Formats: sequence, C-alpha cells, structure tokens
Amino acid sequence: MVGPVYYLDYAATTPPAPAVTGKMIQVLESQWGNPSSLHGRGALAREVLEEAREEVAAWLACRPREIVFTSGGTEANHLAVWGTVLAAREGIGGTDRREILLSAVEHSSLSECADRLRRMGWTVRFLPVDAEGRVSPDVLRREVSGRTLLVSIQWVNHEVGTVQPVRELAHIAREAGALFHTDAVQAASAFDVDVSRTGVDLMSLSGHKIYGPQGTGVLYIRSGVSFRYPFGSGRQERGRRPGTENVAGIAGLAEAVRELKGVRDRVSAQLERTRERLWRALAGRLPQLVRFTPRTGIHPAILSVGVPGEDGDGLVVALNRAGLQVSSGAACRAGEGRPSPVLLAMGISEDLAKSMIRISLGKGFSEEAVEDVAERFAAALRKVGA
Repeated sequence: MVGPVYYLDYAATTPPAPAVTGKMIQVLESQWGNPSSLHGRGALAREVLEEAREEVAAWLACRPREIVFTSGGTEANHLAVWGTVLAAREGIGGTDRREILLSAVEHSSLSECADRLRRMGWTVRFLPVDAEGRVSPDVLRREVSGRTLLVSIQWVNHEVGTVQPVRELAHIAREAGALFHTDAVQAASAFDVDVSRTGVDLMSLSGHKIYGPQGTGVLYIRSGVSFRYPFGSGRQERGRRPGTENVAGIAGLAEAVRELKGVRDRVSAQLERTRERLWRALAGRLPQLVRFTPRTGIHPAILSVGVPGEDGDGLVVALNRAGLQVSSGAACRAGEGRPSPVLLAMGISEDLAKSMIRISLGKGFSEEAVEDVAERFAAALRKVGA
C-alpha cells in the first residue's frame, strides 16, 4: 500500500476552490441565460458576466472594458499576438512596424507562433536569457528598435519559476514605441498583477492556475491599443471574441480572484518555506540532484530538479507509482521525450535537461508531508537505478 497520494503539480492546474464550484453551480441552476439576449433571463446572465468583469478589473487595477474573457491562457496569448499583428497589417494605428521580440523561455503557445509569423513576412527574434532564465533589461534595450511592434516576455517561467523584471522591461519597450505583453499565467497566484504599476499593454491570465475553473482566462488590453480579433468579429466581448460567454466559468473565475486577494501573501510565504524545506530533504537523501530553479527571484511554489542519467518522463511514471504526482515540465509537452527548451536556453546540457522533474506546490500540500515525500522520491529513484 503506497499510502496517501500527494498532488505536486499545481503549476499544471489547481483544484477549483469549494467557493468556486459553489458559485458555478448557482449560476448554472439559476442564471443560465444567454447574456446577449434582451429578455429577463439574458439580463440575469449579463449581470453575472459584468459583475465578474468588474471583479477582475479591480484585481488588475484597470477598467472593466479592458478585460476580455477567454478560454484560458493559451487563447489569451494567441489573441495578444495575432490581435496586434493583424491590426498593424490592416493599417489600424498607422504603424509600419513588423518585428516581434519574444524571450527564449516563453510558453509554447507563444513561441510556436514564430514560424507562421515569419511566413507572413514578419521578423521574429528570441531574446537570450542568462543561466537563471532571466532576460536582462540591457539585452532588451539593445534589441528593441523602431521596427518592433510587440515585445512579449512571460512574468514567471512555468518550468523553473524564474521571475522576470517585468516593470523595467515594459518601460524599455514602451520607451521604444513598442507594445509590451506579458504572460502572467504562473505569476497571478503569487504576485501583485496590478497593470497600473507594471505598465504593460497586454496581459494573459488563466483561471485554473488560481483555483478557478479550467477553460477560463483573461486578456487585459490597455485602452488605445490597436487590436483586431483574428477570427472575425462578433457581438460578444465588444467584438473582440465571438461566441457565447462561459458565464458559469467566468463567475467561478471571479470567485477565485476574490479568494486569492485575501490569502495570496500568506499562502505564498508558507509555500516558499515548504519548498525550501523539501529541497533540503531531497538534497540530503539524493546528493546527485541538480537544482534548476534559481535560489532567488522565483515563484514561491516551483522547484525543478534534474536527476543525471535518468529520463524525466520515466521518472514521472515511477514517482506516480510511489504516490507522487509530479511532471517533467510543461503539461502541454508531456510525453514528448524532448529536452525542455527552457533549460536549453539556460545553458543546461541536453542530457541533463531530459532528466527534469518539476515539483509545484499548492494550498492542498502540508509542510508536515515533506519528509514522507522526500523519502518516497528517494526510494523511487533507487528502484529506477536498481
């Protein structure tokens, strides 16, 4: 008998909070109308939708009309890129800029846009990162120019937890006349994502990373940003995203935001202590472990390690048998058997990068479980190496 199963993959998805599922059930049962309908049932749903928009806008310190609800972070990222690119191509805003700058450690939903953009005649360049996965402001200052339309740099890396100096990077981009987008999907659970302080033009967020429902997300678009929805217009979301809104999911997202604001700092401090205690417990049992997550300037709940000579995907399976649910990197590329592009960009060798295990903690994990987790982790590795 393995004993309790420990979920250690909160960076992939978080369980919806009880208040979130309760709110969604309430909306599904009593406020299930189409918010675009003009009758009373539609008005009830529209009220839920706009209350949620106001809640999210207050969280981000922006105007409600600057919030676009999406199906998640991936769609929000795509919208940010293609909405600004197509607006420029159609002459909206009067710009002739045709260059996109991305960091070398972006989520695949952004990095994989590069080939299509290049086929359309755009220049796409990837900004290098240092050994901790961070973009230097000096690098951006050197590379951004009057040709650059958009700079996109994620706030927190989804695999190693590195935090970027978003405020400074956004300032540099905007000084050069470029738009600045940040993928804040991993940042939102632990940091203040107030757009008035960061100065970003566009920001992507996801509900299921903050104990909200899967299939919900947000794109913040600063008023005045030239934008064209890539798949045609519609009546919904002020013409920026056609299709009937997921009212129950959006209500759940707003409920998750309400809960997050009250506990974020306390939970983050606790998770940071637990992560470091877990690292010490693991390193004490397994001195061969390599820590990929930097020591400072990181998300409080992410710990990525390497096991020299082992395969990350195989280790995930072995650890799962031991009751430890971890990942070998981003969930969207699970099982591919390829080394992490993030680690390669950080200068990690291909063989070592293939051995990555990402442990990510959340509210459901108790600090008291650290020693049990470390012991099972070590035992599973001994079996693999036997």
